[in-house]
Amino acid sequence: LRHIRSLGDRAQAVLGNHDLHLLAVSQGIRPLHATDTLHDILIAPDRDELLDWVRHRPLALFENGHLLFHAGVLPEWDAGKVMALAHEVETMLRGPDWVDFLRQMYGNEPAVWSDDLQGHDRLRCIINTLTRIRFCRPDGGIDFKIKEGAGAAPEGYLPWFDMPGRKTADVTCVFG
Repeated sequence: LRHIRSLGDRAQAVLGNHDLHLLAVSQGIRPLHATDTLHDILIAPDRDELLDWVRHRPLALFENGHLLFHAGVLPEWDAGKVMALAHEVETMLRGPDWVDFLRQMYGNEPAVWSDDLQGHDRLRCIINTLTRIRFCRPDGGIDFKIKEGAGAAPEGYLPWFDMPGRKTADVTCVFG
């Protein structure tokens, strides 16, 4: 983490679900799991600086026709919408109420995107999509439970990147 941070603008990193988990654990919102590898960061003398750096990472980047995010995007989101929605979450994470925001972040609902979503439901759906999605349905339903690869899609679902009419099909999506 320190090495990537030391590279400054020469390295770009986006937030994933484990980074958000680190932030939540650091604030006592979530427990540290036995399999977590976060201990060294949590006890580091420069812990606060490292956590602040993580908290200020973007959820998505779009440069030179490449859209970078951790997990996936919904088929109805184009690159511009992905960046705008990511910015909504980034604003909360970087703001004075970021700890309260983390408290409201967890959960699998809503599992259908709507532009009419508001507040914590909207932000949770954006976060879950960008950091956790693997499968969705043509009608907009999202599965946040299955953690296996593309071959494990539940009936009626497809990997997000195989959805017909995906509005990010014209850009190179970098994820994983």
